[in-house]
Amino acid sequence: PGNWAQPRRWNAMPFAQCADCGWRGEWPSSDAGMRGACPACDCGALVSARRRVFCASLADVFDNEVPASWRTDLFSLIRTTPNLDWLLLTKRIGNVVDMLDEAGGWSGATVDSVRNPLPNVWVGATICNQAEADRDIPKLLRVRAAVRFLSVEPMLGRVDLCEQMGMWWNQTMGCWEGTGQQINVASDGRPRIGWVIAGGESG
Repeated sequence: PGNWAQPRRWNAMPFAQCADCGWRGEWPSSDAGMRGACPACDCGALVSARRRVFCASLADVFDNEVPASWRTDLFSLIRTTPNLDWLLLTKRIGNVVDMLDEAGGWSGATVDSVRNPLPNVWVGATICNQAEADRDIPKLLRVRAAVRFLSVEPMLGRVDLCEQMGMWWNQTMGCWEGTGQQINVASDGRPRIGWVIAGGESG
């Protein structure tokens, strides 16, 4: 319980990112005047940023064995910490929509009778190879989330994500093209993957 009280503390604390070197962390207490002095490079380029919380990194809140009451408690906490972006990663992406319904994981507002996601929830799926990508990415794209992401770890083989990342083959030019923007919805309104984490297999 003490650990789960931490997000409320983080939610109340100013967070920063350096526009020059990329450092991220709590706004330094030594910079009481909020002048933007970066503790890593002292460049004066700190800007306000959102803290990210990777929730249950050694667990899966969308697993069938997790009590529904835990998800309800989690989404209650998420609602009370609007300054935090919550990263929810799962190997069971097919469970997410129903479990979000059950846990009250939506904003409550609707557009054309479609429930809006909570603005601070990122939903990710773990995939390891092309077969899992082909099976699970369409399920991820059906989840309404502020950001959809993939964890391709461990990457056990080649995984082609061009279509899901909003790229297309230009037959005339003979090359792949894309917007180059990390956005959650493509210009034609289709859902997109906004972020990909990739890593190999230890050993």
